[in-house]
Amino acid sequence: MKRETYWIKILSPYYNILKIGYSSLGYKHTEKIKEFLSKIAKNRIVSEETKLKISENTKGRKNPFFGKTHTKEILQKIQINNSQGNIYIYDIFKNLIVIFPSILMFAKTINANSLTIKNIINNGSLFRGLIYITKQPLSVLDIEKPKINLNDKDELYKFILEIKNNFKIKQPIFIFNAKNNEFLIKYDGIIIAEKELNIRHEIIKKHILSKSPYLSDKNIKGCNNFIFSYHRLLNL
Repeated sequence: MKRETYWIKILSPYYNILKIGYSSLGYKHTEKIKEFLSKIAKNRIVSEETKLKISENTKGRKNPFFGKTHTKEILQKIQINNSQGNIYIYDIFKNLIVIFPSILMFAKTINANSLTIKNIINNGSLFRGLIYITKQPLSVLDIEKPKINLNDKDELYKFILEIKNNFKIKQPIFIFNAKNNEFLIKYDGIIIAEKELNIRHEIIKKHILSKSPYLSDKNIKGCNNFIFSYHRLLNL
């Protein structure tokens, strides 16, 4: 290996694309070569005899992972990576409701645009005043315990129907007591909140973005010092 590396450096041979003997260190395949290698791998046929030999050579102590175990962190990463295509549907309190295999499937199920769903995921906003949608589980433990399984047809139907019926709700407004963060009321849109509270929607939006309290003439549950939010949980 040392001598090969020496002569590669001295002669810089045209046909030798590697710089170190017996090693591809520092070399990157072109996209064309990657595509070519991919086709070869896909079309490769492995005989039953070869499969048997591979199996025998990786059994028991011959297996490089023999006697070893993954750490908890690695197991969590594997679990998440195995669910890359999934999307996770949470309620307004961030409790997992259901897991769908893809954005497209969920969009078709609720008669929505898949691009809209992608935007909701990227923005982290509440969809139709009911749900959050994520591409990664908020907790690894969530994967094992959704409230609704896709096989629970009755429960799934009720859930989907509720989402469909809320198609007019774009972005709800949640109002809290500014003194103790107690939830007061929810409006199904900023214009509705504007009419009910007699506060211009520009002002409501301004206080949502600044997260600053607003002192109002209107009383809700004995409170007139409000915090406006797009979320039911104030810590979002």
